[in-house]
Amino acid sequence: MNEEDWREIVQLIQVELRNIGHDEIADLSNYEQRKGSERFLLPPKYLVNEMLEALRRDISVRSPSTLRQSFERLEELIDEGVRPKEAIVWFDPERALVEGREPQERLEGSEGASHALEDLEKLIGQLVEIRDRGDLE
Repeated sequence: MNEEDWREIVQLIQVELRNIGHDEIADLSNYEQRKGSERFLLPPKYLVNEMLEALRRDISVRSPSTLRQSFERLEELIDEGVRPKEAIVWFDPERALVEGREPQERLEGSEGASHALEDLEKLIGQLVEIRDRGDLE
């Protein structure tokens, strides 16, 4: 694949991320690198991986196994030994207002997240393999 192919993949990922409400992950300014006062993006073939890894991290937070492991760790830290039953993530209230969402999200875990995570990890692996093999024009 050449540079143009990778650019098209970045654009497709952006569209799909926006369709599912992940505008922040789709925003390329989040992937800018800095060297002194200069700002630049990684080449598209590396940017694809960065974007998909960001999505993977987001999905893994919603995975039942991740929540279960987090709750078990918290239970060990809490003196009473009571395991939390839910996790609530608080967002900046102003940003939530601008984005039209609630300033908090309750993470309960979704089995669908586990399946999506498996598929996404497989896709990331395949794209890294293609990238590392070089251009396949």
